[in-house]
Amino acid sequence: MDRHALDVLEFAKIRDLLAQGAASALGLEAAAALAPLDDVPRIRIWRQRTSEARAILDLGDDIPLAGLHDVRAKLRQAAIGGVLDPTGLREVADTLRCAANVRRCLRERPELENLHDLAAQLVELPHLVSDIERCIGDDGEVLDSASPELRRLRQSLRTLSSRVQATVRSVMSRLAADQALQDSVVTLRGGRYCVPVKTTHQGRVEGIVHDRSSTGATVFVEPAEVVRLNNELREAELAEREEVNRILRALSAMVAEDSELLESNLRLLTIFDESRMRGRFSLRLEATAPELDENGVWELRGARHPLLASMPGVKVVANDIRIGDDFRTLLVTGPNTGGKTVALKTLGLLTMMAHCGLHIPADEGSRVALCPDVFADIGDEQSLEQSLSTFGSHLKQIVWILAQAQPGSLVLLDEVGAGTDPVEGAALAQAILTALHERGCRVVATTHHGSLKAFAYATAGIENGSVEFDRRTLRPTYRLLTGIPGASHAFEIASGLGLSDEVLAHARDLLPGGHVEAADLITEMQNTQQRLAAELRSQEHEAAGVSHQRRELERERQRLRDLEQEIRAEAEREARTKLAEVDKEASRILSELRKADREGTQTEAARQRLRKLDTRVGSRPASPAVAHRPPPTVAAEDTVLVVRLGKTGRVVTVNGSKVQVQVGAMRMNLEVADLELVERGRAEPQAAPPRRGSSAGWDAALELHVRGETVDEAMVKVERFLDQALLANMPEARIVHGKGTGTLKRAVWDYLKAHPYVVSYGHPPENMGGTGVTVAKL
Repeated sequence: MDRHALDVLEFAKIRDLLAQGAASALGLEAAAALAPLDDVPRIRIWRQRTSEARAILDLGDDIPLAGLHDVRAKLRQAAIGGVLDPTGLREVADTLRCAANVRRCLRERPELENLHDLAAQLVELPHLVSDIERCIGDDGEVLDSASPELRRLRQSLRTLSSRVQATVRSVMSRLAADQALQDSVVTLRGGRYCVPVKTTHQGRVEGIVHDRSSTGATVFVEPAEVVRLNNELREAELAEREEVNRILRALSAMVAEDSELLESNLRLLTIFDESRMRGRFSLRLEATAPELDENGVWELRGARHPLLASMPGVKVVANDIRIGDDFRTLLVTGPNTGGKTVALKTLGLLTMMAHCGLHIPADEGSRVALCPDVFADIGDEQSLEQSLSTFGSHLKQIVWILAQAQPGSLVLLDEVGAGTDPVEGAALAQAILTALHERGCRVVATTHHGSLKAFAYATAGIENGSVEFDRRTLRPTYRLLTGIPGASHAFEIASGLGLSDEVLAHARDLLPGGHVEAADLITEMQNTQQRLAAELRSQEHEAAGVSHQRRELERERQRLRDLEQEIRAEAEREARTKLAEVDKEASRILSELRKADREGTQTEAARQRLRKLDTRVGSRPASPAVAHRPPPTVAAEDTVLVVRLGKTGRVVTVNGSKVQVQVGAMRMNLEVADLELVERGRAEPQAAPPRRGSSAGWDAALELHVRGETVDEAMVKVERFLDQALLANMPEARIVHGKGTGTLKRAVWDYLKAHPYVVSYGHPPENMGGTGVTVAKL
């Protein structure tokens, strides 16, 4: 990608946001090196890894990367025969343990194809981990358990140290009586135990002087009585140090022996760290995986600027951006601060993110073209050092773009032709756009030149666009409209800022003929498009609701079919078990009969037992639905038990022996004999069933809608909704919280995580709501 485009689109800030999810220095390094790729297979691989990491995070899990360290330098040091320090060895062991944890975590997740295959390549070296952890403690100290010799030497050191200190204290007691001591503290000088003696009493102590205080008032003397013990202690310390070095050399040699495997593990763990980092970034932005288009078509649905979307509490206006299908150039006009430049940067950044294999902050089904390059000329780039004005700096960049752009390149031009005479600037802008358009580039440009709107209208493959402006509030809505040219709304803005009516009236008189009528026509077109777009969104929402209800109904039907099969299978198993027991008992009784007297007492007893068995076989309880009992008398609104399902429901209608019963979200047509009366209902006119998402009751609602509500309001409804679902013995509950900033979803997930009757929770497939819905298994 063009380096200038990366700079003006602020791609470095994407790297910074990505790095916030790194688990190690390896991840930070990967984030800093992130750049758009031109290798399509690699783009698709990274997109898949990002999606798989996001799937893990959506389930409330994580890739276990605790203990991952960048040990590349230590592996190189060991490979050339170097000795690693204890801390370095411990980092190698921690990294190996991290690899084992990742391998175990993903071993049972074959649905995560790419990460599962990568995890299978990780090598576990339990012998090396065990040896290092046996020898090196968590604090990086070599442990006594490293070797029997080290344990012996350290025990000897402790014994010698105690003997030396006892001898020194004895000497100090004697000197204290002579008032020869400067202080009553045993000190070490050069690793040897000494006593602080007053300089004036130095002659009274026989021994070796090792040091003198800065004032000269104290000398530090090693008493003669402890010289031999100090020598022994020093020799023991040297032996202990040599044993520690021997252990470190041995462990370093083991690391060197497996250095290639360890380096391979490190490369794989770096991929896992980057994948996890990408997944966390996707979750933070509520992003989706874009489709990659190889025909030069962009179709972004609900696209949001990633830097704005990452800011907590900031409401970002989502826009649909389309180019490359029926038109290759989009010319956007409209007022200043209306969102034109943000739309340009959104398109450019999302294209670069898609080329990195990242998810993008846009709705599911968005498409991004695989383009050879992205070029951008955005912002005020005047250069005092190069004596370039704003116009000159823009023109210099456009000259570079014209020299480098290829067919299919994405070119983003902000305020093309600005900074010079309006007539000449408009002509120059039209010529530049024509050259790029004829070359086959995909171009999005913003401008204030009115003549370019007519140029776009008259040229095939070039489309007008605008940013919406609310004339009532005199504020931009930041919504991008395609197919309608924009107006500057300069008079409305000036009036809102307090410019006098007299000056405004004079300004309107100076406008060329037809300008006012054209502006009014543009406004009318914008209003018409807004109304049509609102109607289309309403119809799409209704269609989605009907489709969702149909899917829920089919799911409930399948659940009931499965339940029926399970009940039948259980009954058959019980019957077979009972008959087998009876058959076994009957065979035993008949065997006894053959051995007994023909009419003896034993024969009569056996007959009694056979009659009891016959009673047991015949006493199998009939299904309540077919038992011989009078059918209940039921009426509308009665609560009844559907005995073959073990579920309660509400009677909707009664037609002779046929009854329609509402059970959960389903209405079932049943025989009266299939029911048992639980409670008489109140004779009230039947109310219309509550809408989906209302809190009117579980009977007619498989899901709860809390979109647009505060966290406190939503959580009250969620708590009541789950209580109703549990009382109705429903296997799962759906909570529709929308995507938004993610605050509401996090609150719902925190509540579900602590709920004692929620087994698991997560997002359904995208065609059933995706990240805007949470399904809780009860």
